[in-house]
Amino acid sequence: MLAASIVGVLVLLGALVLGGVYHVRQTDARNTGLVPAGISLEGRNLEGKTRDEVEQVVADVVAERTEHTFFVSLDATDAPEAIAVTAADYVTTDTATLVEHIMDVRKSMTWPERIKHDFFNEPIVKSFETTYALDTAALETLAAIIVETFTAAPTDATLSFEGYTPFITDEQPGRAVDIEPTMTAVITAIEQAISGIAMTDNTVPVVVHTIEPVVTRASLMEPVLTASIGQRRVMLWNGDELVKTYTCAVGRPAYPTIPGEYYIGLKEINPSWTNPDPDGWGSGSPAFVPGPNDYLGVRGLHIFTLGGRNTMMLFHGALAGGAAGTATTHGCLRMFNHDVIDLFDRVPVGTPVRLVP
Repeated sequence: MLAASIVGVLVLLGALVLGGVYHVRQTDARNTGLVPAGISLEGRNLEGKTRDEVEQVVADVVAERTEHTFFVSLDATDAPEAIAVTAADYVTTDTATLVEHIMDVRKSMTWPERIKHDFFNEPIVKSFETTYALDTAALETLAAIIVETFTAAPTDATLSFEGYTPFITDEQPGRAVDIEPTMTAVITAIEQAISGIAMTDNTVPVVVHTIEPVVTRASLMEPVLTASIGQRRVMLWNGDELVKTYTCAVGRPAYPTIPGEYYIGLKEINPSWTNPDPDGWGSGSPAFVPGPNDYLGVRGLHIFTLGGRNTMMLFHGALAGGAAGTATTHGCLRMFNHDVIDLFDRVPVGTPVRLVP
């Protein structure tokens, strides 16, 4: 009797197991391609949905998290150089694998878990989350674009001339992008977007530091000499500010003062005079006359070409007024002795010189 009872119990248990397995298989077959009860994706109920419907829900969730756009800018989002950044362009997610996991949730359960779920009508209760990975290559490209867009070279101050008037353009500082902290802020904004965290002002500021120009207006506020040959005037400037005007004599038509851009290459006190053309216009004059009682007066400022050659033209003094305001020299700019002394003391070697007709 006992043996028979045991056999009967075993048969009953076997029948129950087989019945349970059969039920589970039937349920699996019946629900193939449908999501069971209790399954959700980030709060969205997926019960009874087909694969196509699940794929659409997954796509909607990904779009909701990744289609947010913010701006990388120096200041306001409407600045012309602002760069629009959409999270979707800089993250990847494996939606195909996620859909497979959702659709195969029953298969991932053990037989007892499935039997319990079916016989006791208990929902599986499983919530899935989308996961994202940063696209390193896309972020490197974005970093290069940010650097190119927001880097600005400094502009040096410049000295130029209009006629005998010098003009100085102001310097402008440049900027360089500190890309590491900038990209850290950009990545944080992307991660907040895919986490559903709203930004406060929708702008990521570019971190920059200033690049100072090499040449400034202040550095160009130094002596400059210009002369109007036609007006017989020498003008001393401090940068582009007129300091003083002197009267001078200039070259006669046969030996003109030559217009151009030069510099003061040599300064002499009481310069000696060596006859430059003893067989020509200097015939009859001494070969050498020591200063200061010579043709050059008490001071001489030699005019050199920008290539460093002495032109043999000078700003120099003269005896007895030196016919100031006339065209009587052999190319030099001859001044009153008191004026050339004053000019000599004000300008150093290297002073720019511009002679205009």
